[in-house]
Amino acid sequence: MRKVFLSSLLVLAGLQLLSQKSAVVPDYKNELRVGIFQFFTGTLNVSYEHYFKPASSIVIEGNLTLIRDNEEDVIGGKGEMQYRFYVRPSSTVKNASRLEGIFVGPYVGYHYYDITDHNYYVAGSYYPIDKDVYYSTIMGGFIAGVKYTILERFTVDAYLGGGLRSTDTDDDYNQNNNIFERGYTGISPRVNLTFGIRF
Repeated sequence: MRKVFLSSLLVLAGLQLLSQKSAVVPDYKNELRVGIFQFFTGTLNVSYEHYFKPASSIVIEGNLTLIRDNEEDVIGGKGEMQYRFYVRPSSTVKNASRLEGIFVGPYVGYHYYDITDHNYYVAGSYYPIDKDVYYSTIMGGFIAGVKYTILERFTVDAYLGGGLRSTDTDDDYNQNNNIFERGYTGISPRVNLTFGIRF
């Protein structure tokens, strides 16, 4: 009976030490993430986040779009900057904070597409021709989202929001009547889901 009691104490002491050790959170200052939704549109979305104390960060996000098919050839790029304020950052030890949970903040960005349309019809012609067009978009607004940490170093980041965007284009047939069209100007939504790693 005495051996069982001592063994139980040793096991409990070991568990206590392990739990204290796992409560220490390294003070990571940076995070690199990759977007998920953009892969379905021929786009690589990468964002870098740098943390500031006590509860804010700056995010620099970039997109690269490359599409080649029978309809059109697309090359495009996007640059965006976000400033985030975390409503309730978690901190488990002194001088070691983990920015996660709910965040809010503004964003500004610029997006450019250079497109070769393989099915462009000139008035009076029955046959399509190749036509080069561009779309140049500036945007800004606000987002709100949530971030969770998985296995200490990995993160899941999701946000939504919206703002204004203004697009300049030389596409004569740009309809500007759908928020999902490249040439749209007006109020537009924002949504994104990314997975990242802290370092």
